[in-house]
Amino acid sequence: MFARLQRSGGERFEARLAMAALVSRVVGVHRLLLVNFYPFLQRYLQPHQRDVTQLLAALVQARPARRAAACFRRTGPGQAV
Repeated sequence: MFARLQRSGGERFEARLAMAALVSRVVGVHRLLLVNFYPFLQRYLQPHQRDVTQLLAALVQARPARRAAACFRRTGPGQAV
């Protein structure tokens, strides 16, 4: 499903958003780790982007409660994880 979401550049944003919500729900429920999923959603988190709250909800759903927060921390030069 995630591979199809990555290739869905020509589809409407609403369809991609719904598919991202589905993928995030599956990831969260089954406690999967799709490392490329989080940077993929991060591309859409822009100040001008509409439906940012739905994208944030997808990110939260995809993060299982027991996973360490360090996996999702952004690091910069000179910062250790």
